[in-house]
Amino acid sequence: MYNPSSPQESDGWTSGAPAADRATGPRTTGRTDRAQGASADRREESLPVGGAASAPGGLSALETAILQVQVREVEESLDATLLTDGEGLILAASPRLHSALGWESGSLAGLLADEVIVPPDAADELVAMRESLLSAEVGADPYTWEGYVVCSDRSRIRARMQGRRVGIAGNNALWCAFEPLPDLLGLATGDSGREIDGVLVVDREGIITTANRQAEELFGYSHGDLVGRRVETLVPDDVAEHHPQLREAQGYGAKGPLDLHRTVRGRRQDGSVIPLEVHLSELEGSGDVGVCAVLRDLSGVERRQHEADAARSDFIHTVHRELRAPLTSMIGLAERIEGSAEAVDASMVSHFVDVVTRNARRELHLVEDLLLVTAVQAGTVVVTPQPCHARGPVLSAISDRAEAAVHRRVGVDVDLRRAPAVSADSELLRKCVDQLVSNAMKFASAGGTVVCTWRAEEDAWC
Repeated sequence: MYNPSSPQESDGWTSGAPAADRATGPRTTGRTDRAQGASADRREESLPVGGAASAPGGLSALETAILQVQVREVEESLDATLLTDGEGLILAASPRLHSALGWESGSLAGLLADEVIVPPDAADELVAMRESLLSAEVGADPYTWEGYVVCSDRSRIRARMQGRRVGIAGNNALWCAFEPLPDLLGLATGDSGREIDGVLVVDREGIITTANRQAEELFGYSHGDLVGRRVETLVPDDVAEHHPQLREAQGYGAKGPLDLHRTVRGRRQDGSVIPLEVHLSELEGSGDVGVCAVLRDLSGVERRQHEADAARSDFIHTVHRELRAPLTSMIGLAERIEGSAEAVDASMVSHFVDVVTRNARRELHLVEDLLLVTAVQAGTVVVTPQPCHARGPVLSAISDRAEAAVHRRVGVDVDLRRAPAVSADSELLRKCVDQLVSNAMKFASAGGTVVCTWRAEEDAWC
C-alpha cells in the first residue's frame, strides 16, 4: 500500500504563520450548491471514513479499509496535505493545511477542492492535473503545479502543489501536498514567523493583480479594493510621476529577491504617508504577472527608535547626575584641604578622608553598575554562585547607602534574623539589594523608614 506520509519530507507551511492572522478574518465556507449536492450524494452511497468525508462509493471492503488508513494518515500528518477523490471531493485534510488556509479544523472535508482551494483562473490547470494523475499508475511520479491557492477569506497564497494517485485498482483517491514558495512566503512571514507582511503582485503595466488582506489594511483599503488599481496609487505625489520609470528600471529583468531592505514611503487611502520596507521579486514563469512586492510597515520601528533614543537620553542624564555628585564632593574636600592645610586639624582631615573614601567607593560601584548593565544587554554576564550567608551582601549594600539615608532623613530598619544561607554570586546579590534599597530611599518621604527583611515565598526567599 502506498504510504501518504512518505513524500512529505518538504518543510511544509512555515510554522503555519499565515493562518493565525487569517483565522481572525471573515470566513467563507465555500460550500456552494454543487459542493453540497456532491457531498450529500456521496455520503448516501458510501461508507464513513473516520471523521472525514465519506469514501467513494463502489469500493470493496479491502479498498475502503485502505482508504480509511490513508485518510487517517493525512489527518495525522504534520505537513499541509489533503486527500481527494477523482472528482475533487476532499476526503481529508491535515491540521496544518486547515491552519495555513485559515479554516477551522476538519471543516474542509466534504467540500470540492476546485470550489474552496483552487482559484477560478486555475481551473484548467486543475483539470489537467487531475486527468494526468488519474491516468497514471498508483505510486507513479508526482504531478507538480505552482500557482495560487485560495484561503478561507478569499485571499491568495502562492504555493507549490505536488499530487499523486494513491490506493489500488478502483480507488481514484488523489494525495496532494502543499508548500509555500520561499521567495514569497519566506519574506511575508518575517523572521519571527508571526508577523504577516503586506504582499502585492503587480503586472508589467503597473496594475495590482493580487493583494493580501494585510496589504489592504496597511494602505487603508477595503477588501478587494486594491486589485485593479495602478501601483502608483500607493506612492506619494512627489514620487508618483516618476514611479513608472523607476519601477521599470528596478522591478524587472532579474530573478529572485531584489534590493532587499530598501526603505520607501507609501501613501494610504486617506493621504497619509507611512515608511515602508519593500522586498521585490520577479515571479519566475509568471508570464504577464510581473513583480511581487512584500511590504513591511516601519512606523512602529520608528516609534520604538524614538522611544529608545529618549530612554538613552534619560539614561545619560541619570549617569551624569549620579557620577557628578560624588566627584563634586571629593573635589570640594580636596580643594578645602589644599587651601587651608595648616588650619585643618587631624580629626577634620580624618573625616574628610573618610568622606572621600566613601564617595570613591560609590563612584566605583556606579561604574561597575554601568559595566554590569552593558554585560546584561550583551548577554555576557558571568554568574559565579557559591555558598554564602545572605546577611553579608545585604549589610554591605545597606552600609553603602547609609550616608544617603541620613541626607534624605530616611530611617533604615534591618531585620536579618531569618536571612538564610544561600548559593549565590555574593557581589551580584549585593548589587541587587543596593538597587532595591536605593529605589526605596528615593521614593520614601522625609521621616519615613525603609524596612529590610527576609520572608519565605513558596520555595524561594525574598
